[in-house]
Amino acid sequence: MRKTVSTARPNGLKINKFRVIEISIILFWYLSLFPGRLGFDGSAAIRMIQQGQSTDWWTASFFWFLRIFTIGGESIYLASLVTYLLLAFSVKYLIFALPTTEKIRRRAYLIILATPIVSVFGLTVSHDSFQVAGILILVGFQIREMNSKDENKAKAIPILSIAYLSLMTTHFGLAIIALDVLLHFSRRLFRRGSLLAGIVILIYVASSFGVTKHDPSANTSWMVADLKCVAQHPEARLSAADWNFLESIAPKTEWQTPLSCTTVDEPVGTLASRNREALLFNTEFALNYLSVAAKNPAVVAMAHIQRSRGALPPPFFQGPDNQVELDPSIPIGFGTNIALQNSIEMLHPSIDEPSVKIELAPLKPLEVIGQGLIFIVNQASWFWGWGGLWLWPTFYFFITRFRKTRLITRVKPLFPVILLHGLLVAIGPAPLPRYVMAAVVAGVTCSIVMILEWLHKTKDILEPHI
Repeated sequence: MRKTVSTARPNGLKINKFRVIEISIILFWYLSLFPGRLGFDGSAAIRMIQQGQSTDWWTASFFWFLRIFTIGGESIYLASLVTYLLLAFSVKYLIFALPTTEKIRRRAYLIILATPIVSVFGLTVSHDSFQVAGILILVGFQIREMNSKDENKAKAIPILSIAYLSLMTTHFGLAIIALDVLLHFSRRLFRRGSLLAGIVILIYVASSFGVTKHDPSANTSWMVADLKCVAQHPEARLSAADWNFLESIAPKTEWQTPLSCTTVDEPVGTLASRNREALLFNTEFALNYLSVAAKNPAVVAMAHIQRSRGALPPPFFQGPDNQVELDPSIPIGFGTNIALQNSIEMLHPSIDEPSVKIELAPLKPLEVIGQGLIFIVNQASWFWGWGGLWLWPTFYFFITRFRKTRLITRVKPLFPVILLHGLLVAIGPAPLPRYVMAAVVAGVTCSIVMILEWLHKTKDILEPHI
């Protein structure tokens, strides 16, 4: 009895120490970035709420989250805390499902939580944080399904409900939910699949009430961007019928004005005189688009590759642009703002809506540390924000750890990540790191676990037990 008690105390102390460190890390990041971070989209949504307007552009579910947890657009401190805790939970849920030792799981979780990659991203009020959380929970759930179905069965509905509610804040997330429900039906889990589908439909319909619908012509923006990239090419293969279709949307001069095809917004934005009714998706629009795309497949394919660079893996594809100019021959900050944002960012360092800023002098020292760590990541955003790159360690980890199953079964838990990257290639708007953050977090996490395992193995070899 005495031996049992004595061995239980160290374990209890370890668990308590783990909790203390976990809470300390969360408090540090929350206080250092208080009341949170807010980017362009979030700021636009906050201003709409303050003016009594609404939109389902970022989904109606996300609009209601913002409206409720920003207290009508007054502040973001509660919203940022919710997104941060949800993301931290999802990372923890994933890591503690990985096939490794408990000690390495705890260490890996604390390390990834301490990095700006998870904590800063989680404190940024954005629907992208919810999407990442939902994807990571689904991956963690699938791993548990492979390992212990009976234990996972009892917790399936509450865990999957959290994942689905998180994913409902993005349009890509709705596609991931649809596929997951279909997978439930394919495995004859009709009761669970029907219940989850019912919850999603109920919340989707309920949240749509009182929210203004976005312009339906925006649904074809990615197709219009493809058409623009083709039409501006001097040797584009376009028939008279093709040009009649294009000119029904905008004048020929606007179509032929050359510009970059790296985003959807820029090509569509140059069609200033566009006829929005002609942009509504229907059979005629789809057939005309396919006609142009089929005659100019290389241009259309390259447009999609450029817009999804962060989602595609090396060495076959190019990575995203770096946020900070890396050419040492150019004066530092030349042509950029004081944050040196030359291109798309990895982690958002600021609050772009002044009305929700809260500055507390005692927290300034913590903010300096936090901003310094953010800058370290952002100045190498091409690496840390390249989701396609981080797919490699993730796939390697899953393929080598589940040897007793078929190859397709080993990577099955990653279906939400694979689907997301496929959607980004197909209709993605721009090569932004926030879209591929699920792959980044998963890849960095798997890398940390493998490094810790290697260090532990090396230690055992150098210091063998007698």
